[in-house]
Amino acid sequence: MPDCTIGLDIGTTSAKAIAFANDATVLGVGSGPIATRHGPQGEAEQDPALVTAAALLALRDAATTAATRGYRVARIGISAAMHSIIPLDEHDAPLMPALIWMDNRAAATAEALWSTPAGQALYLRTGTPIHAMSPLAKILWLRDAEPAIFAQTRRWVSLKEWVWRQLGGDWQIDASIASATGMYNLLTGEWDAEALHLAGITAAALSAIVPTSATRPLGAAAQGMGIGLDTATHLTIGASDGTLANLGVGAIADNIAALTIGTSAALRVASPVPSTDRATRRFCYVLADQRYIVGAPSNSGGVVLEWLGQQLSATGDLTTLVAAAAERQGGEIVFLPYLAGERAPLWDPQATATISGMRIHHTAADLMRAAIEGVLMNVRWLGDALPATPTHIVATGRVLEQSWLRQIVADLFQVRVAYDGNTDASVVGAARLADLAAGARQWSDIRPQADATITQPREDSPYPAFYQRFRTLAMALHGRDPLEQTSQSSTRADDRSR
Repeated sequence: MPDCTIGLDIGTTSAKAIAFANDATVLGVGSGPIATRHGPQGEAEQDPALVTAAALLALRDAATTAATRGYRVARIGISAAMHSIIPLDEHDAPLMPALIWMDNRAAATAEALWSTPAGQALYLRTGTPIHAMSPLAKILWLRDAEPAIFAQTRRWVSLKEWVWRQLGGDWQIDASIASATGMYNLLTGEWDAEALHLAGITAAALSAIVPTSATRPLGAAAQGMGIGLDTATHLTIGASDGTLANLGVGAIADNIAALTIGTSAALRVASPVPSTDRATRRFCYVLADQRYIVGAPSNSGGVVLEWLGQQLSATGDLTTLVAAAAERQGGEIVFLPYLAGERAPLWDPQATATISGMRIHHTAADLMRAAIEGVLMNVRWLGDALPATPTHIVATGRVLEQSWLRQIVADLFQVRVAYDGNTDASVVGAARLADLAAGARQWSDIRPQADATITQPREDSPYPAFYQRFRTLAMALHGRDPLEQTSQSSTRADDRSR
């Protein structure tokens, strides 16, 4: 039987698995829903057992379909969302549900830490922005808010580590997920001693760090889980969803940016060395040995358009409103899209949305057009947080399926934008990393898809001027430009090591 590779992504709302033939043909797809409990204090929690069940369901369906087409699953690579944390007791049982990246209860704790020299120095060493999303901030918050749970905790793990363990592995964490905890030192590749001291824990309470290429046979424990695989299948621990999205679209050169707009948004480039910046708090996460993904995350993505579509539902569904927005005149309304607070570039959880310039003749379609432009202009602002200006952008995510939206992106950045129709870049990246680990693929083979649709920027576009107006309003309402001191605060690993 010919071999195939499965990429598994353990996301926020679902787990998804896709089986790929060696020529990238899709052989089978599986998915499993993941529920999140939200609460009035900013809670966002998931049941680790249900997350495992969703991952197994996705794997089973993808593997079963591939088998019916005559393929044997040789490799599985795993992607997962960043910033989750689960406290485990002495028997490795969860003491509470997993706190995922959306959990905002540690906001005050994170802000207090960021305001100290120790907090800013910690960020420069770890590359993880000091924010409520960070597992370090969550542990600090739990120490104060839930002292009984903190005292009983013998091990702290992410949801990915939990699933890896359920599939028969040891307590291990890949360097990519580790680098998103706020406790991983980018220069040493080990747990950061000062971060552990701040958290009040030791390295023994955390999993062993392994390379993202770490691979092992599928354990005996996993064979009885009904996923149709055996010990001939090898598991590669993989990396985080954001870093693997870059790998999935071939954006592993420092001049190619990957732009993903789903519920949230992120703009990322590759770097051969760690790169951080105090002013922008850009993230820096490990992809593989001497390969890092640097970028900026925004809360303001498709969630803004979905919310507005719900409010305007009497005038049509979201698809109809977006289609109508394509026909409206751009730039008449300025929409600051901070409905859910904001990470980059403002790093202000209390930031709010603002609409300016709306007149009595404007319609629901005009407002939707302004919201779309606001999301994309905020993404353009993220571009100023990157260590270098990209010459090429690869667009992913359902929001960017519309060609006219990609034209706005090209006009705002004044670079060409490629789109290959792939909305599952993290899954593709997970499969590619498993192939790389097995030697079935080489890093030199990784590049953007040759037949992608290319959108060229228009030199006479009004969008660069619209962007300056957007940024001026944002600065007026939210204080000084958070990017104005980037050149003074930017730091690379080779600078810090001197």
